[in-house]
Amino acid sequence: MFQSKSASQSKLDTHLVSLTAPASFAAEQYQGLRLTLERLGRARTMQVVAVTSPGAGDGKTLTSINLAGALARGAEARVLLIDADLRRPSVSKQLALTDSPAGRKSGP
Repeated sequence: MFQSKSASQSKLDTHLVSLTAPASFAAEQYQGLRLTLERLGRARTMQVVAVTSPGAGDGKTLTSINLAGALARGAEARVLLIDADLRRPSVSKQLALTDSPAGRKSGP
């Protein structure tokens, strides 16, 4: 189970606009993408969206997190964000999550 680091330990990347600045212009662009995906989902019963590219550093994680944040704000939203990069997972790092079990302190 993941838990968030304390506010003093973590600061989300300012590029995660769907989470840090939902009223910003950039976040509104993700909201527009959300609306487009919702429309497509109703027309084609779409249930899965994958964000992929051939190279590292193309913004897949940033886009995935922002899109998941925008989708989560929708009516009747059910969003599961999976970091399927087994070699270099980065979603939990970007969201400042730890893999310590809830209620258990890590360290000595």
